[in-house]
Amino acid sequence: MVYFYSGLTVLAVTVLLVVPRFRKRAKDAGHSRHSIHSNLSPKHTVKEPETEARVLLQTNKLAALDPANEPGIFQILDFKPGMYTIPYSAIQADDNGPIDVDSSTIFFVDAQYLEQFCDWFHKTGNEVSYDVCEIGNRLKNFNIEFSTMSDFILSEGLNTCFPGEGRYTLDLVKLRLV
Repeated sequence: MVYFYSGLTVLAVTVLLVVPRFRKRAKDAGHSRHSIHSNLSPKHTVKEPETEARVLLQTNKLAALDPANEPGIFQILDFKPGMYTIPYSAIQADDNGPIDVDSSTIFFVDAQYLEQFCDWFHKTGNEVSYDVCEIGNRLKNFNIEFSTMSDFILSEGLNTCFPGEGRYTLDLVKLRLV
């Protein structure tokens, strides 16, 4: 019992005397209370890059779809052929939006390849029991066959702009030609 109380006494003295000095030295060195534990001050933290899809557009029409439903077709104004990035934040919930999602995935393809993409998707989906991760892994086969670049975005979960099932639209202002 004596050893237990002695251990508590040493711990209490350490917490009361050493920790405040450590915090004071850290504060004097320009670190916040939170950065003491992370070895990085807030100005040195790294921001995660935003999830995005890349699609090669040779026409001014972008198809965005969950292949179980009708696609949303978007016309790109001031169009220039090339590779476009579609950031996750461009997906916006909209009860009347043209993208109807039953799964947690939106595929993006140049609309001129929409019919071929849907045929490929369902053929591949049947082969892999519609495992969206495996379909995503095989998407390069479609891209090679049609000399294009199509891509997809998976939902990042609740409390995001694309939580999964629902209707959506795209904020076309956020698309970037790269």
